[in-house]
Amino acid sequence: KGLILGTSVGFSRDLGNHPANILTPSYLAKEASKICDVSNKMECHIFNMKDLKKMGMGAFYGVAQGAKEPAKMIIVEYKGGRKEQKPIALVGKGLTFDSGGISLKPPSKMDEMKFDMCGSATVLGVLRIVSELKPRLNIIFAIGSTENMPGGNAQRPGDIVTAYNGKTIEVLNTDAEGRLVLADVLAYVNQHYEPAAILDFATLTGAVLVALGNRASGVMGNDDSLMKEVMKASNLSDEKIWELPLWEEYSREIEGKYADIKNMGRGRLAGTISAGAFLKEFVGKTPWVHMDIAGTA
Repeated sequence: KGLILGTSVGFSRDLGNHPANILTPSYLAKEASKICDVSNKMECHIFNMKDLKKMGMGAFYGVAQGAKEPAKMIIVEYKGGRKEQKPIALVGKGLTFDSGGISLKPPSKMDEMKFDMCGSATVLGVLRIVSELKPRLNIIFAIGSTENMPGGNAQRPGDIVTAYNGKTIEVLNTDAEGRLVLADVLAYVNQHYEPAAILDFATLTGAVLVALGNRASGVMGNDDSLMKEVMKASNLSDEKIWELPLWEEYSREIEGKYADIKNMGRGRLAGTISAGAFLKEFVGKTPWVHMDIAGTA
């Protein structure tokens, strides 16, 4: 068991260290398929750009439309529990390179934006563990993967997109793209699988580094019981987390002027929490915990 856990952590780290010209959304999809091939309890579904558009995933599609590299949504169903047992859903952000899009990032350390897929690496690492340890659970593994690039077809600041759950979003900054991708994946998983709980992992905000450095992940959620389970797991694994508030006041700060919500809060204030408040709009009443791993990844 220890060997499987250790090699799977190494596998996740190895994925993160791959350069963006090698580790693409298609590469992640192939890795997921390879893991699934060794288990008769797993079904892998890969969705492409045409699928995203047809399914009404306007938030995800908007981020992906400026990239030449084709986007992928990866869904793996693991059926190890009873048929009537509701699944747990694990969702990962898989931005294989994030230039910021039209809201271009500064050149300094932009090479590190190959690490913007570490949430997806986490989910694939757990997928690999599950394929070998075969726990008696039902689990949905979901990854939204694309590049975020500038270009003639790229999304513009000021664009309005419609997410999978029907909410309209003002895109005020194209570099706040991870939450747009996750929004559609979270809404899809929540609607199609009605999970007992959702955990998402994302290198979502630079603000979490300002708050916590690289010592702890910032976590937020809508369910105290689930958060206690996450805290317990944190203590067992010695991977530190720190809960940030998701008060209603923060949700009011992302209300849109021309659409239902906007993808930015109040500038540089509470950036990590604003992102969490945004994601909360796409999980309904399902117990959910969001992990911002931008520092710890």
